[in-house]
Amino acid sequence: MLLIGAVLVLLTQSVVMGWISGAPGTVRATARRHAGAATGRPNFHLPLDRHKRFADPRMMSRSSKDPAMVAEIAHDFARQAVLRRPAKRESHLQAGPVALAWASGLFTLGCQAIFTDKELLAADANFVWTFLCEHPRTDLYEVLINIDPAAQLAFFFGFIYVSMYMFSLAAMPATFPALQSEPDADGKRTALQVPRRSSRDYKQHSLNTIDLSYMGLNSLCMPGLVYHFVCILRSWGMTSDPPLFNIYPSEPMALLTETVPQLIGYVSLYMLTYEFIYYWWHRAMHEVPIMYKFIHKHHHQQTYPDRALVDTLNTGCLESQFGLYLQLAVLWGYGQVGFGCLPAAVWFFSFCGWLSVLEHDKFERSVTFGTPLEFFRADDHHMHHSFVKCNYCPYSTVWDRVFGTFKPFAVKATPTPKAAAAAAVGGEASAAA
Repeated sequence: MLLIGAVLVLLTQSVVMGWISGAPGTVRATARRHAGAATGRPNFHLPLDRHKRFADPRMMSRSSKDPAMVAEIAHDFARQAVLRRPAKRESHLQAGPVALAWASGLFTLGCQAIFTDKELLAADANFVWTFLCEHPRTDLYEVLINIDPAAQLAFFFGFIYVSMYMFSLAAMPATFPALQSEPDADGKRTALQVPRRSSRDYKQHSLNTIDLSYMGLNSLCMPGLVYHFVCILRSWGMTSDPPLFNIYPSEPMALLTETVPQLIGYVSLYMLTYEFIYYWWHRAMHEVPIMYKFIHKHHHQQTYPDRALVDTLNTGCLESQFGLYLQLAVLWGYGQVGFGCLPAAVWFFSFCGWLSVLEHDKFERSVTFGTPLEFFRADDHHMHHSFVKCNYCPYSTVWDRVFGTFKPFAVKATPTPKAAAAAAVGGEASAAA
């Protein structure tokens, strides 16, 4: 019942969340530039018969009178040798980083199995199964109600798994709709997309078996995480009494006089604390080379996140599980010192899940809470994936602004031919001087 209560509360809460998102946006245009156009080096592609001709010593001696032709062939052979060289495996795809990620995912699953209260878990699974069998009751009730406890437990985690990903795929995008463009001649608006920062051609990272293994392990860890969150709520006073489950007061006036001030204060406290710790963890993963290689580099394969849930889950398991359980650690820690607040915990955990997915989507989104300030913009995290060493905060930019690592999103300007020519002349003049 506690789990069903949490799901119902999240559904109700998602409607309210839709009112606090949205801000005016602008469309930024980008231009494409031919890669290597400014190198000045000719790109030689010689037919095969010319290679054979120069491979023949007699032909080589006959053509050796033309030094330019010989240099051209030598350059082409060197280029072909480089192209035939086997590609070096990326450092984050080597055995060490992959083994660390797999071990982290399996370690998380093992800890979930060891430290979860088995009797309480079985009782919760039985309660959910019984509740669903009775609403509505069918002719199969007598058969279903006596199903094996192991099957009830499997269904319980499956229920969490399906509910969670239905939220991610359906409720989250609807809760925080994308910013809309100005109306066209027909009065129609379209969803704005985060523009690509670079003018170079964009190539999406193709998922491989290692990506799928990370996504699979991270997904398997999620039901246990959600159940542990429910356990924290229960330790703070959440009950199985519908419809509010002791999360919100039953009197409407108390929602305004008690709950709203609590939400403002406690959600801000939880979020600032979580983002402060995660900021330094994230920054360390970029500034310490061994941490970047073994933990974080995999997540940066996609320089333009546009697959929402896929790009969120496609993260090394150590990084992913640390960030997720850090949310629970913040809540648990504040609960130990008397700063536990049920509605604030639900909103904090929901915001973290919502924004983690939506900041990896291609659509431009903004959260303003009805104020002129923007507390979240999707393009801030896109800037991080493109520029890398900036915008380390997971959702807002508070600590980036405090510590000087904030960089607003901007599209790289493509120089015009006239400007490029002027720069070339300036460079030649500087070299001559």
